[in-house]
Amino acid sequence: MLPQSHSPSRRLVALSAHKRIRTTPASPWHRRAQPQALELASRSASHHVVTLLDVGVSAELQDERGARLGAVLDSKSVLARALPEGDTSYACLRFIDRYGDTTFNRLQIPLLIEEIHRLRNGAADNLLEILDEVERLAQRALAEPHLYLKFIGD
Repeated sequence: MLPQSHSPSRRLVALSAHKRIRTTPASPWHRRAQPQALELASRSASHHVVTLLDVGVSAELQDERGARLGAVLDSKSVLARALPEGDTSYACLRFIDRYGDTTFNRLQIPLLIEEIHRLRNGAADNLLEILDEVERLAQRALAEPHLYLKFIGD
């Protein structure tokens, strides 16, 4: 972890969802091109803070070769914010990694669908739409062999 700068204007913002780097530091390096920003961060770590932005968790239906057969995009982080992180009453949803990938197989899908139904209680309309789409993908993964529901965080 990079040490925190004394000046809030010295920041390095990593947009990992799109693999882009944007720098806004008050330093001699702020005019460097974006691809060089990562190198800059490692050389001048004492002057920058890495900030991860809140990004969504997408869901994909994949076959055994990883080919995408369907997807639900969470570009506004609606699903990511609703995940019951740390809630032990959710056996599947609590393990979805917001910053990595989480894959569920056909044996896990029935429990995942039950948890999606629980998450729907009191949910806002925009979350309900996403949960409906995720459940549709989950139902298909349950019905056909060699399909997986993969949540892709970043």
